[in-house]
Amino acid sequence: DVLQGRFDGSEIDGLRNVLTLIAPGDIAECLADLVRLRFSLRPRAVLELLIRIGEMPQFRWREALGESVRAAVAALPEALSSKREQDGVASLPRARRQRIDDAAIRDLLLLAWRCGLPGEADAAAAIIGKHSRTATPERVVPAALEALAHEEGLTGSAAFRSLWRHATDALLNRSAVPPQAPLDWIIPVDLACDCEPCRRLEAFCEDPHARVGRFPFRKDLRRHLHRQIDSHRLDMSHVTERRGSPYTLVCTKNRASHERRLREYAEDVDWMDALTRMAPADVMHDAVAAQLRRLKAAVEATDGAP
Repeated sequence: DVLQGRFDGSEIDGLRNVLTLIAPGDIAECLADLVRLRFSLRPRAVLELLIRIGEMPQFRWREALGESVRAAVAALPEALSSKREQDGVASLPRARRQRIDDAAIRDLLLLAWRCGLPGEADAAAAIIGKHSRTATPERVVPAALEALAHEEGLTGSAAFRSLWRHATDALLNRSAVPPQAPLDWIIPVDLACDCEPCRRLEAFCEDPHARVGRFPFRKDLRRHLHRQIDSHRLDMSHVTERRGSPYTLVCTKNRASHERRLREYAEDVDWMDALTRMAPADVMHDAVAAQLRRLKAAVEATDGAP
């Protein structure tokens, strides 16, 4: 139950009772083995378990948790991998991998900080920075930093500064300036299919002035166009006009991509604003100060955003 992330009072009480019977030296290897065996599968649950152990009254397990933190950092690249099945994990009955989310990153860095392991925290931050597809620097990393900012002294650590700069770079690269409204009705498209309906669809997409396209084709070809539009997420709606023979697929261009980008930009600005409030403690550091100025300028640029 603990490894499934289901904690309640009775389970924690039972855990306390068990730990009081085990010597610190013995628990170190036991917990480290648990991390090595299960971290890639249930990173959130394993880290939450370690946090709960560390918060027990009269905590005496710093060395034991230190070994577990080292094991977690060693297993972090595998846990962050996008590969869905791992050797020894796929064979477990009904096993489903947890994602490394902001809570897991928060707990790992928090454990390293509380156990006095700055080197492990730095290593974890470096690994996280190399796995942007899983630990997204625009969302997951800022959310983790926001939770860590409340831990006394942690914002002055090299690991916090590294992740703050990583998130800041990503957000500024994407949203330093407001997205510009489209100037025409061109829809970027590259269809691999060379059939006549697809060529006509591409020509419609590339026309900067045309908003409505009409494609009178038999049913199977209309369905083919339907799939092409949906699979390529083209910015257009489509309906079948059931008049004449054959029926006509009527496509109308829209601004769906731009509207998605505006929503993304608004969320990016919110996170950039949050990052300005949780800047690393050494704000006088040249690189940090420069990024902080750029963040503030990007947030202020929203005054003129569409």
